Amino acid sequence: LAELFRLHERRWERPVPRLARQFLHSICVDFARRGELRLSLLKLAGRPISVILGICSGDTEYNIKSAFDPSFHKRISPGFLHLGFEIERVFESPQSSYDLLAGGGKLTKFKERLAADTEDFRSVQILRSSLLKLSYRIYDRVPG
Repeated sequence: LAELFRLHERRWERPVPRLARQFLHSICVDFARRGELRLSLLKLAGRPISVILGICSGDTEYNIKSAFDPSFHKRISPGFLHLGFEIERVFESPQSSYDLLAGGGKLTKFKERLAADTEDFRSVQILRSSLLKLSYRIYDRVPG
């Protein structure tokens, strides 16, 4: 996990928040006890260049978090390459599907390029405070 957090910080130029670190650590402990944790490290010449954290449940492996070294190469993403290796491995295992879950990349929507199926997500928030309602309306109209 330390390597995952280190590579995340290099890629996103900010650390993984403390609560997210604690959450990821606790789920890793729980899923490792059940034999459902998958932590994959890709190295080149002994140097870690990508980490993928996954969880197996039933016939599906879920990609929980991944990170890679952005300085590896300008045109080759070790994270994307590693993901390809992991998807290939899953289909040679008891699992029959690989779920990338929601979320996007920093520069591209790489999941859309790989996905056979997609699901739309909608969030519903019920707010009682007029001030909060106004702030969300303003936030929703701000581009980016």
